[in-house]
Amino acid sequence: MSEQLILNLNSKETPLLDNYFYGKNANLKKILTDIFSYDLNSIVLSGKKGSGKKFLLKAMSNKYNSIYIDLSKYSFSFMPIIENDKTIVLINNFDFIQHKYEAAIIKLYNDCIETSSKLIISTQKKDITSLIETKDLLSRVNSSLIFDLDTQESDEVESFIKFYSNLNKVYLEDNVTKYILRHYQRDLVFLKHLIKTIGKVSFSSKRKISINLIKEVFG
Repeated sequence: MSEQLILNLNSKETPLLDNYFYGKNANLKKILTDIFSYDLNSIVLSGKKGSGKKFLLKAMSNKYNSIYIDLSKYSFSFMPIIENDKTIVLINNFDFIQHKYEAAIIKLYNDCIETSSKLIISTQKKDITSLIETKDLLSRVNSSLIFDLDTQESDEVESFIKFYSNLNKVYLEDNVTKYILRHYQRDLVFLKHLIKTIGKVSFSSKRKISINLIKEVFG
């Protein structure tokens, strides 16, 4: 008897802290969930494209009063003003920082301290200090709590596959998960695509998700 293996295929991954795979960074979830109870001024999230940096920034924006700045699209030498206490300032794509922004970002750091606010920076670089010219900004960034979001270890990638498939109501047996881990690239963007695709194929064809089905779809 064939089983119905896929439910709610059209569900969207709402940017919520609970919908992110933290892996080795389990402590990050605790901090972000109750960030104002921690004695820290800023957090740096580093990771390659697809590691979920922007997802976490959106999740924080959904949870807290926030200011969002995308440096890849920013063209001003000034930064927004923090108008409310306990605001989360989110700076995406810090890789695009220019010298003209540095004084304004230093002011944001100072304003965060005065308003009991927090600053979260995202970047693809493991070390962003090479991007910074101003010593004052460099010292502030160096005092940040830094998290590397890239997933590399086999057990961590396997946990990600299980987490993401469960999140999308795509049920994979252990032998299928291990097959994916052994035979396909461990890029998270690709794995998300694989899980969603095989889920849709299973649902439309009313076939159980199996190694053979994955071979048919992905070779």
